[in-house]
Amino acid sequence: MDFIIKSLHTLFFGAVFFIIYMKYNKTISVKPLYIIILLLNLIVLFSLNTIYSSIPNRLLLILLMFSFSIVVLNIMKGLVSMENSQVLKNNNNLKVNYQYIKTVLFEKVIPIMVFLYQLLLIWCPVLFERMSKK
Repeated sequence: MDFIIKSLHTLFFGAVFFIIYMKYNKTISVKPLYIIILLLNLIVLFSLNTIYSSIPNRLLLILLMFSFSIVVLNIMKGLVSMENSQVLKNNNNLKVNYQYIKTVLFEKVIPIMVFLYQLLLIWCPVLFERMSKK
């Protein structure tokens, strides 16, 4: 049963990651139906965690905060801008490279790393227990 619950958590956070990732890459628009389905799945996960206690509910909440950190990251991406810098204005090649690295880092690398960290905490909850004891 533990494997099934962890698999359901993986699918849930995979769906959350996919929706957030596609939303910020402007591939799909988020429909209210998607959010309702995710909320219903979240309720089911909370109830399964309460019954079987394979993953603590506290971990589930922290993993949700990690998912929302991708939203905060995209907001901060717009605030942190060096494009008005004198160095970038004078060097067009550097400006193109800066924009490319910023896009790859903020839109691909960091969200994927957050998702992989979520999977690590789901499948190895001992790590979370050690972190929360300190």
